[in-house]
Amino acid sequence: MARNPALRGGRATLAIAWQSLRRAAGSLDVLALAAGVGAAAEPAQAAPLSFLLGVVCAALSAVERPNVSDLTNLRYFAAPLYGRELARAHAIAALARVLGGGLTIALGLLVISRMGHAFSWPRLAVYLLAVLVAVLVASLGCLRTGRQRWLYVGFAVDSGLIVAALGFSATPLAVGAATLAAAALGFTALRALGETLARYDPLG
Repeated sequence: MARNPALRGGRATLAIAWQSLRRAAGSLDVLALAAGVGAAAEPAQAAPLSFLLGVVCAALSAVERPNVSDLTNLRYFAAPLYGRELARAHAIAALARVLGGGLTIALGLLVISRMGHAFSWPRLAVYLLAVLVAVLVASLGCLRTGRQRWLYVGFAVDSGLIVAALGFSATPLAVGAATLAAAALGFTALRALGETLARYDPLG
């Protein structure tokens, strides 16, 4: 089937991403934002628990009903789109949400810092990488049901915590290692999502 010229040049990808971004943040997203503050706090005693809470919330949020609907919408599968375009749109939306959340956290930290509290900005960056990886991996569960979906949520939490563990010390070397791990895990998840969407039968 020939592709519609109106859908070339990434316009469809951006349109789908924008549609996803218009959705209001849920309670899990708000909890992940709050956890981001704790993850960047100094001293770092509360940071491990904050990392865990944020990664778990991000993974669970990725398989909430609105996100599942974003990936399984019949209109997308009726259009001449490739699976990788749908996956790319979902990844763009996820990245924009994480960056927007990071900006919100940073603004909050700047306000709190005026009260004399110190924060680790590199650790915040690692937290955002961990959350993004958790979202991308968990998104694979949107196309599954039951036990398989929760299995992907578990994979997502593990992947996010691997990134968090690598970068937790917040040294330049640790942040670099976390960034490389996040890039590898995120790319693998995105590629797998594109291939899965290409084979997905929404009526099956």
